[in-house]
This record gives sequence, structure tokens and C-alpha cells, in this order.
Amino acid sequence: MPPTQDPLPPLPATSGSTPIAPPPAPSPDTHPARLGAPPYLLPFLLLLVAAAAAFLPALDGPFLFDDGFMIGANSAVQSGSQAAAVFLRADPARGYRPLQSALLWAEQQAFGDDPRGFHVVGILLHALVALLLYLLLRRLFPRSPACLAATLLFAVHPATSEVACSISMGVYALSGALALTAWILALHPGRAAFPLALLAWLLALLAHEQSGVLPIAYFLSELVIGRTADGSVPRRAWVRTAGFLLALAGYFLLRSFALGYVGTPIRHYFADVSWPIILLTQARFAVFHYLPGLLCNARLVPLHSRPAFPDATLDQASAWVCLALLAAGGGVALVRLWSRRSGAGLGLATCAAFLLPPSSLFLRTYTLGAQRYAYLPALGLAIAAVPAFQFLLTASAPGRRRARALAIVLLLAAYAAAASGSAALWRNPPALHRRIVEANPGVPTPLCDLAAVLRAAGRPAEALACYAAAAEAIPDAVERRTFLARTRMDFGDTPQARKLLAEALDLLANRTPTAETRRLAARTHALLATACLDPAGQDLAAAERAARAAGAADPENPGAWSTLGAVLDLAGHPAEAAAAYRRAVDLDPLELAAAYDLGVALQRSGRPRAAEDAFREAIRRAPSFAQPRLALGRLLMQDGRVDEGRRHLLVYLDCAAREASPPPAAAEVARRLGVPLPPPHVRAETAPLFPDAPLLSAVLAALVTAACAVVALRWEPGNPGPETR
Repeated sequence: MPPTQDPLPPLPATSGSTPIAPPPAPSPDTHPARLGAPPYLLPFLLLLVAAAAAFLPALDGPFLFDDGFMIGANSAVQSGSQAAAVFLRADPARGYRPLQSALLWAEQQAFGDDPRGFHVVGILLHALVALLLYLLLRRLFPRSPACLAATLLFAVHPATSEVACSISMGVYALSGALALTAWILALHPGRAAFPLALLAWLLALLAHEQSGVLPIAYFLSELVIGRTADGSVPRRAWVRTAGFLLALAGYFLLRSFALGYVGTPIRHYFADVSWPIILLTQARFAVFHYLPGLLCNARLVPLHSRPAFPDATLDQASAWVCLALLAAGGGVALVRLWSRRSGAGLGLATCAAFLLPPSSLFLRTYTLGAQRYAYLPALGLAIAAVPAFQFLLTASAPGRRRARALAIVLLLAAYAAAASGSAALWRNPPALHRRIVEANPGVPTPLCDLAAVLRAAGRPAEALACYAAAAEAIPDAVERRTFLARTRMDFGDTPQARKLLAEALDLLANRTPTAETRRLAARTHALLATACLDPAGQDLAAAERAARAAGAADPENPGAWSTLGAVLDLAGHPAEAAAAYRRAVDLDPLELAAAYDLGVALQRSGRPRAAEDAFREAIRRAPSFAQPRLALGRLLMQDGRVDEGRRHLLVYLDCAAREASPPPAAAEVARRLGVPLPPPHVRAETAPLFPDAPLLSAVLAALVTAACAVVALRWEPGNPGPETR
């Protein structure tokens, strides 16, 4: 008769961070690889239910922020035929993330224009990451009673709300799931597991580059559970870490090739700053931004602008204190990680490692400090929570142990309530943008975004107030007047806009010519030319003078050349307009309107073949751009290529139906083709799945998470049973 396994006794409580004991001798009763597969169905259900309770209010949310740019205007998503090409050629504006395009393409094929399906996938991906984190924690802490509770901490942490609620940012969850899979496989002692780990990690990199620091986390975990009896690091850890680093080098070569960065120096926000300033700024940013954000979600929002956190100075005492605290904390964590195999040290080091990619030290990050960058570091926070929770759960007195377990349950419930509140913001764009404005005081960009949202919601007075506040936040007098002029043009007050632009140009004339003033002058002249084209008071001569002045001030400004092309086209000079449009497209391939206007100008100047090539290039860059389809279809029909022209016109009808109000030409095209006009691709107005009651949603999320936490603490393998308590 086989021997029965004794119940695991309570682990002794220690002060500070609880060290991880070396793995026991490989016996059938204790070695984690031979304990048999634990019932993972219940943990997954608990994690899924808790994550759903926290983030389901976001299901009623619309497409926001980069969703339109990453889905509707992304040729790799709109055209499945280009899905394979994104692995070798990428758009620098979207980064090299081919698996993100593949995921969004699959979601659009399945759900069309309904954002609810996208949100469901995002929540499921987040739950999958939580399950894989639990598997990793069981590997790192095979006898701990706190693995599932620490995983619940990650599953309902409010810092993960952007990734769980945003459609285009779900790629962070995809990358996290693949990175955790690679980490788990790399820790497996079998030789066949490491090639699979390399494959999973490369796929994680192809989803998002933030997982590129996985080799650091893997090597640190080997210091905890992989060292031999004499304390040395096994050869397997060195070999596999070297393999990870070689694969990382290959990925960066492929990434540089796909983005066209081969031979181009990497630029970042601190490229022209001394290293002491860099370290001091990063230390302040970590202590005052990310540390409160990871602990209680303070200051973490989807958009956090770099100007909201300026560079530190050498005489700034708080920056030196932050740097000293981080250095001391990192040193203590590494010492305890080496000497006592500390789980808290492993978690904190992992958290810091995953914060390196979005730190703007290596790659330029335009939204430094955004909430999504805390998603992968939150994995390290969960790792550090295991020994902390274990310390609370291993009290000798049963009554004290119950009280500490209740404290853990209440903490998880509070996190779930905060996460539900964050998720509720994603269904209310004005409230979400107001939260962003509060986190970015004195920064004009969030105020402009809020104004645009308010204007789209039919609240022009509030939008004007936001624009005025944004203008007050702009310190430069020229940029302030340029901004106000653009706002006046948007609201139809062109005469006042021209007056403001003239004042801005007068101020620029008194400044010393520099590269920055020339760029500012080019933008101001181009905006003045656009204002002169207003039908209410059109002045083509003044518009042409302003457009040519913009090109002369900054010849590398694509907007200036695009504006000049529009002016020359209206003035009846299509050949010169085509040359200006060509220059704009060459300077910026993302000038899609200029690419289409180039084809129109070439066609008017009597060059149909060149116009056809221009239209095809515009379609290649944006397959959902309707106007080039219409122009190319008509051009082909006139040239006798009826079948090909008909195909493009049918696609045009489908693209036009996706617009809020289909253009008048769509009805004429449908009549000539003898087909019915496709119905507009307008999302049907359905009743919200959840009432707009953030307080009620938060209470329900807290109750559901508390119930899941209670079940987790009683079920967790390695936790003393009720009779032991």
C-alpha cells in the first residue's frame, strides 16, 4: 500500500522578506515536478471570474485612442493579404509588432465593427496571463500557501485596467502570456523544453518589445530555485541565458531591418542629457510615479505626457534622495536574492527589469509613464506578494492567522473595486479624458483631446473652454497664437484665425533664426495658407505666398508641401501641384491625403499612367481609404479595363458604407454598376450590458473578488486545512 502524504505543516513566520527554501530532495512526495498535475481548473475559474467582475463594465466602451489608427487605418489589419508582409516591413508610426496586427485582424474578422467582441478577447487574454502567472508561481514557490492569492492580486490590480479594457493595448496581455510561457518552459529541466521557450519568447517579442528583458527575470529565478547545494549557479542557467541573449540580438536586427533603422542611431528623450541628469530624472519618475501607481494606481492613466515630469537638476535634493533609495533598495534586494534566495527580491528585481524598456533610455516613448507600461511590472509585484502573503498566512495562532487572511481578502477586494472604477471610465470617454487631464496638470495635449471628445459629444461650449485652458498652458507666445488660430478655424472663425497667425509671424520675425524657429515658421505659414483657402474669404494669391514661404522656411516639412500642392491645384497649375504633392509623400509616407491628391493632380495634368500608379500606392498604404478606390476604378473603366475597375468600385462602395455618412458619389456608382447600395456599417444601438453605475459595479467586483479570495485561501495546495486551523 503506497504511503499517504502527510498534510503540509504551517511554515514558520519570519521577519522581513521570507526566503525561499532550496527545493527539497527529488522524492516522489515533495519534488514539484513529481507532485502530479494539481487541479488547475478551479484556479483558472477563480481568476476568470475575478477578472471579469473587475473589468466587465468596459464591455460597453467604444473604440478609443489608438484603436482607429491601429485597426481602421492599418492596412495589415484591413487587408489579410498583407498579413505576412508585416514581419519584414513595418510602419515606424505603429512599431514593429506584427503579432498585434495579426491579433487585431483575427478579431475584426470575427467581430467586425462591434467593440464588445474585442473587449471580451482582451479580458480573456488577461485571465490567461493570470493563469500562466499562477503556474509560474507554483514552480517558484512549490510549498507556499499564497500563490493563488498573489495571482488574484495581479488579476484585479487596477494598474492592469488599460490593457484589460483597451482594444489596441491588449497586445501587452498577448506578449505577457507568451513571455510567461517561455519563462515556465525555460525553468523546466528537460532539454527539449528550451527550444520551445525560445520560440515562445520570440513570439512575445513580435507582439511587444517590452518582454525583451525576460532573460534577466529568468536568470534571477534560477538564482532562487536552480542553484546547487554549494550555492553555485548551474551551467544550464548560463547556457539558456546566453541563448536568450543571442535570440534577442537576432530580433533587434530583424526589427531594425523591418523599420528601416539599419545604421540609424537610436534616439530617446535623454539623448542630449548627461548621465547624472538621466539617473536623477528616472529615479524621481520611478519613486513618484510608478511606485505609487503599482501600489495603489495613483497617477496611472492611459496617456501621461513627458512634459508633466520635467528633467531633474543636479541641485534637486528630492532627486538625490530618490536615487539613493532606489540604489539601497536594489542593493538589498539583490543581496537577499543571492544569500537567502528571497522571493521578495526576485519580485522587485523582475518589476524593475520590466520597467526598463518603457523608460525612454533605449527607445523613444511618447507617452512616458502610461498605465499600460505597468502591466508587465505588475507580474513582479505579484511575485513579491507571495512571500508577503505567506508571512501573513503562517502565523502560529489560528485566530491571528484568520485575521491576517481577512486582511488579504479585504486588500484584494479593495483592488477589485478600484479596477472596476477604472474599467467604468472606458465606457465614458469624457470622464476618462478628464481623469487624464487631472493626471497631467498644465499639459495642453490632454486638454485638446478632452476638447475634441466634448465637441464630438455635442458640447461645444465646454470644448471651447478646454481649448482656452490648453492655450493658457502653452508658454511660447507664437505657439499659443498658432494653437488659438487652429481652434478658431475648427469653429469657423477664419478672419480671427488669420489675425492671430499674422501676429504670430510678426513675433517670429523678431526672433533669432534657429532650426526650431524655422520649423515653427513653416507650420505657421502653412496654417495661414490653409486659412486663406476658406471659401468664405478665399485669397489664392495670399495662400500661395504663405505656402511657398512655408516650404522655404522648412523644406523638410511635408505639411508645407502638401498645402502648397492644394493651393497650386486650386490655382489651376496641376503639374506644379503634383510636384509639391510628390515632395510631401516622399518626406512622409503617412501623408495619405497627399498621396491621393498626387494622383488627382497627375490625372489633371494629362498623365493617366502616373496617376494610376499613385492611386495604387495610396490604396496599398491604406486599403480602407475610399477615395483612391473610386478614382482608380473610374480611371480603369475609362481605359477599358472594366472587370478590374468594377472590382475597385465595389470595394469603394463597401469602404464608403463604413463612413458615418456615405458620400453622394456612392449612390451614383451603385446605379452605374447596377448593384444595390450597401447598407451603412453602423453599429446597431443596443442596450448596455451593464448599468452606468460605477459604485454598484465596484461593490459587486469587491464582493465577487472577496469570495474568490476566500475560496483560493482555503483551496491552495500547501495551505493548512480547516481541521489544522
